[in-house]
Amino acid sequence: MMQTSFHNLRNLASLSAYFQVESDEPNACSIQRDEFETVCCKLNLIKDDKLLDVGCELVIFAAENRGTHVTGITVDKPLHMKLNQHIAATSLRGSVVKLMDYRNLVGVKFGKAVCLDPFATVRRKETEVLLGTIYNLLHPGGLFLVECITGMPSTSSTTAKRLERLTRRFDHILNHSSQNGFLPSDVVERIIRQIGFEIQQVEELNERYRLRLKQWLTCLQANQDDIMRDRGEACFHDWNSELSILLHHIEVSDVKCCQWLLSKSINSRQHVIIPDSQRCCGSRNPD
Repeated sequence: MMQTSFHNLRNLASLSAYFQVESDEPNACSIQRDEFETVCCKLNLIKDDKLLDVGCELVIFAAENRGTHVTGITVDKPLHMKLNQHIAATSLRGSVVKLMDYRNLVGVKFGKAVCLDPFATVRRKETEVLLGTIYNLLHPGGLFLVECITGMPSTSSTTAKRLERLTRRFDHILNHSSQNGFLPSDVVERIIRQIGFEIQQVEELNERYRLRLKQWLTCLQANQDDIMRDRGEACFHDWNSELSILLHHIEVSDVKCCQWLLSKSINSRQHVIIPDSQRCCGSRNPD
């Protein structure tokens, strides 16, 4: 699901982590730091907790501020290298970033997991794979905090028309063959419960993401030369386009940004069957 190409919205998580590691401006990521602290509190992260971070946004913050042993998973090679260099330079023992598809994790269990890549739940199969995989990787009683962007509830005819327009607008970014758009929020909630998670908290983040996207756009422009040098001109223009388009649709309420805090009950089933999914680092899997 995560991939090295920047021609889709999922890689904006890399942008956040990139600024977190690279920025020399003390206040450049103040919004993100406040958000990260809130996430750590919701997950009740404490010293030596074993955390899985899909997308690697929280790796450095949780390790430095909570003493958490974080395993970050990414297929972004430059991000993988930069984060591990930072971990080594600051002696964050017990934390590591792995260059791999998160679905390839086998033989390990985590007490808590987080995915702050809000573009993970675009298509139904991807949503089921993400939630099912994380469910299987958690110990009983484990917590999973995930952010996602959904369409408005599927009961609204007005929303259906908006989603149709949104799908067409995003189609060139997400996948030329995709006609599904963002899943409605009620469908995402139904999948969550079918997997076996219990919903502890749901928080709408539209205003937060509106401010965050504006900050990212400002930060992007301020770091244009460095990003074009490190990532290439195409990457810079992709990020700029994706941020601008998403900001527009948040401002006109075509989409809903939410943060879900989920738990795996101690008495629940330990393993769920998830859709077949090719496990290939760096490639997106078709439905």
